Amino acid sequence: RGARGGMSGSDDDEIVFVGETRDGGALEGDARDAKRVRYDASNSLALATETPARTEIAPDPSSERHAPPLFRLFRTENTHNEACVSVSDLVRGPVVWAVVSNFKIELDFMQDHAPELLAIPRVHWLHGQDDLPVWIEKHCPNKTETGDWTTLKPAVPQWGTHHSKFFLLVFKEGCRVVVHTANLCFGDLSVMSNAAWWQDFPKKSPAKRIAHATSEFEEDLTRYLHRTGWRGRDEGDRGHVGPEAFRAFDFEGAGAKLIGSVPGRHGGADARDRRETSAWGHPALRRALEKMNFPRAFKNAPIIAQASSFGSFTEKWLVDEFGASLNAGRVENGSETKEPRAAGGAVGESSRFSTASPSKESSLGEGPIQLVWPTVSEVRSSLLGYAAGGSIPGNTRNLAKPHVAARLHAWRALGESRKTEPKTETSSSRDSAYSSNRHPYGRERAVPHIKTYTRYALRSDGPPKLAWVFLGSHNLSGAAWGKFEKNQTQLNVLSYELGVLLAPNLVGPKNEKSPFCAVAASLASLAPLSDSAVSAASKRFLCLAGARPRRADEHRKASSSAVEFRHARCVREWSRGGKKTDDAPLPGDDDDAKKSDDADFDFVVAPLPYPVPPRRYGLGDTPWTIDTVHAEPDIFERTWPM
Repeated sequence: RGARGGMSGSDDDEIVFVGETRDGGALEGDARDAKRVRYDASNSLALATETPARTEIAPDPSSERHAPPLFRLFRTENTHNEACVSVSDLVRGPVVWAVVSNFKIELDFMQDHAPELLAIPRVHWLHGQDDLPVWIEKHCPNKTETGDWTTLKPAVPQWGTHHSKFFLLVFKEGCRVVVHTANLCFGDLSVMSNAAWWQDFPKKSPAKRIAHATSEFEEDLTRYLHRTGWRGRDEGDRGHVGPEAFRAFDFEGAGAKLIGSVPGRHGGADARDRRETSAWGHPALRRALEKMNFPRAFKNAPIIAQASSFGSFTEKWLVDEFGASLNAGRVENGSETKEPRAAGGAVGESSRFSTASPSKESSLGEGPIQLVWPTVSEVRSSLLGYAAGGSIPGNTRNLAKPHVAARLHAWRALGESRKTEPKTETSSSRDSAYSSNRHPYGRERAVPHIKTYTRYALRSDGPPKLAWVFLGSHNLSGAAWGKFEKNQTQLNVLSYELGVLLAPNLVGPKNEKSPFCAVAASLASLAPLSDSAVSAASKRFLCLAGARPRRADEHRKASSSAVEFRHARCVREWSRGGKKTDDAPLPGDDDDAKKSDDADFDFVVAPLPYPVPPRRYGLGDTPWTIDTVHAEPDIFERTWPM
């Protein structure tokens, strides 16, 4: 099969598109109507709760021994898709209006891949490329004429992009926030590794509305939306559509910390500007982590930075600036620290950026940074061959820098790498009995467009523990995360980005009740539904945050040791009670004692689609680069450049 669909571009140094234009134009007339999904009280329950043909297994959490995962992987072609989701799974239901944000949006592809998305009555599209308004004007002029669809390409400086990837879905009785890593195009949603986090939120109670109650998640979300330049509008009886409309929902139980980036030089003499320095990018991540305590096992533990684009950055930025943010956090039972108080008296308003300043003993400390980046061999043998490399735009100048090359780790597990590779002692082979030659979730040939960051600690008898996980659109660059200027009093950011920090102290208690589901609650308000129908709708496709929402003051009293984050190589490791697969037995599967211990232990899984620990580059490994001639044919007998 040849390349299909335009591939996604980079947010940093280069933008490269490869492959052929996808066959088949936009649907016309009756054909488009046939594809359109309509929702009403009589058929929306089935559409919202059925398991689509595209999803092999959509596990019911009530049948799983442990909680749902922190996030879920998107389905891909020709790979394992158990417990994975599609865009259709996330956007189905009686959505009233939505915000769709992305860098690349191919509606020609999406009308086939997820027709439910185009069936949403009113959509505001935040995009990063100029072709979206042209496509809408050509194929859906009625949408813009009626004002049902609006588009905005947020302004960015040179070398910056609008790169954030999320859905905000507004229902009658609640809203759904989806933060993910995929461009809305064929390559990202069919043959590359991507993932999504989401959570449903109810409407605020009358008492909270009267009191103007808010939450950190609400303030982070509305502030970010305002910064895009989206002003929204009043639509009469239909209410206000815009950033402030999201203040109608109760985000107090959010199981994630939003971390955004917006272009600009943030900081200055004004107190509000000084707060801006730590409101975006890696300083925001640092500020969030500094408030958290972690088990001592994570002291000086390794950190993984995995992305689909590496920018041009110095070792000082990687280690002393960005690395300092990744290293933030305190050891449990360590001494408490306070934020610096400026001369004016306001907490956190010092002229130089700083968050909490834990002592050396109480700080988690500096850990080695491991950069996960695919090799030439991994791209060449991927599901799309070299064409997939167009969405992984690293260049030789950046990848060959000594401080980058020395930290490179491969995408695939040891056993999935080239058989001709010399056998060397690697981080995965010497550090953990858990390591194996099996690639997690069968994604060895679905090369990454996902972006993840995490800190892990090895165990001698089981899967690695994770201190925290970050999932979002941020690639590894100063453009995405920001660079300090003027003695750390100013942060320079070039791109729009959005991601979620997931940590144990953001996890709520176990709840026997059915979790809130915006789809089920909205359907119930349209037509009477049985309790079993509502329960079925609310339990489908959950992430952990939806199953265990945080209580009002949970973050103030919860210890990070109350629940443990783990890596897992397949669904069987966190869904022991679910449907069996044909996978070969895993180490420990026959250990009844360990199974019993796990059944009683409160842990949740992050389905990172690469080995943890990752495999360090060997002598035969070369990092994938787009500005190099790759003469050895790929699986489609093509060479690079194509």
